Amino acid sequence: MTTGTLAGLGNLALSRKEDFNTFVDAPRPTQPARLAGKALQALDETARTAYERDRRTWHANLGPIKTPQLVSLHDDLWDIVDSNQQDGDKAKGAVPLSVGPQHIPTHQRFDAHSYFAPDNAAATAVAVTAAAQILTVGSVPAAGQAAKGLIERVAGTGRPLHPGNVGSLGGGFSPKLHAALRCALAAKLMPVARLRHRTAIASARAPSNQDARARMLPSALWSEWSLRLTPQHASGNPVARRADELLAVACLLVGNSTPIRAATHLTGTTVSSHNVSTLLSELTRRPDCADVMRALILLADHLDQHGSPIDYARRRALFTTRACFVAPKDWQNLQRRLRSTRTPDIAHAQRWIFHTLTGSPPHLAHPDIAPATPAQRQQYKRFRWRILPAEAELLAHTARTILDEHGIDEPVQWTPTLSSADMRRLQLPGPDPGSITAAQRRDRAWPG
Repeated sequence: MTTGTLAGLGNLALSRKEDFNTFVDAPRPTQPARLAGKALQALDETARTAYERDRRTWHANLGPIKTPQLVSLHDDLWDIVDSNQQDGDKAKGAVPLSVGPQHIPTHQRFDAHSYFAPDNAAATAVAVTAAAQILTVGSVPAAGQAAKGLIERVAGTGRPLHPGNVGSLGGGFSPKLHAALRCALAAKLMPVARLRHRTAIASARAPSNQDARARMLPSALWSEWSLRLTPQHASGNPVARRADELLAVACLLVGNSTPIRAATHLTGTTVSSHNVSTLLSELTRRPDCADVMRALILLADHLDQHGSPIDYARRRALFTTRACFVAPKDWQNLQRRLRSTRTPDIAHAQRWIFHTLTGSPPHLAHPDIAPATPAQRQQYKRFRWRILPAEAELLAHTARTILDEHGIDEPVQWTPTLSSADMRRLQLPGPDPGSITAAQRRDRAWPG
């Protein structure tokens, strides 16, 4: 290799390239003005094209982003550059860099992006991606579905989330995000926990003390709602005995932190905690009961927001120990006018008034009138569904008189109603009471 050849290699040096000084000394690009919507609309086609071209050019040439790692690197490099202010023979031709506490095995490929990225960069990227998906959906339940992947990743780190500890994630979470996370966890929850955290609707939230609702609830859910919400076997029989009482307890458990045993006591029933949990499990398992949990939550919200005109707790305390509500003579006189065949047992009339006044099933009444056998309970149900208008009028008048005697200014009976919009969205296992024909009432004893 000749000296001339070596001298010619100098032309390859970047500092000797044509226009290099122009490149180095060129002024920094100027960011184009940002125009608001009205200003953009005011531009003609040529000006709009030029504006958008300038913006694209600016964004395509942003240059290095000064991350904390880059700033630290520049500090180290400037220390070396400043120390090079010496004779040429002492200038450092290389700069060693330290990666700090990180350790990269020698057998791994060097990747500049991961080499200088913070330890939590991947987790941050996953979180940002999940956040973008959550923010673009149209409802809280859909946001819960979008958050499932993120929750599974968190669970994989050994820190599984539960609705009870969602609130510990940080005070910066909005109520809707808290609700979305609770909805995302619904599939992993026991059915009673789904009621407590209200995961079937968009306003999921942490449970609190809702025992005051017990005064607004009958011991057995209103017959209209019991009929709609009770799942049935193929034979037409309810899947659970005393389903109306179990559903009343379930309605009290909505958003409530009270134990199941305490809830049964507050509603005045004697069902077991196990039976409540079993019915709730059945509701979550059956496809025809997909909206029963939602309906229970909507009913509880209706009571919490609008109250009830009846204090069922007061009526239970007043009338549970009473053995007679209608005079036998009045009932017999009415029956002589109405029926020429077998007269219904007056015990059914006593049970009807007790049931109507207290909202409690007759087997919780005084022993003198409570049905003692399954056959008697079925007979009462048939009587209740097949009662004649004149009989209902006499019994309702008697119930009204009893309330007046105790100075209770409340309707004899009442049933909450939901908006037609809410009802249209509910798919419930039972029929609408208004759709049951007289023939159907004669043929079978309906629940409630």
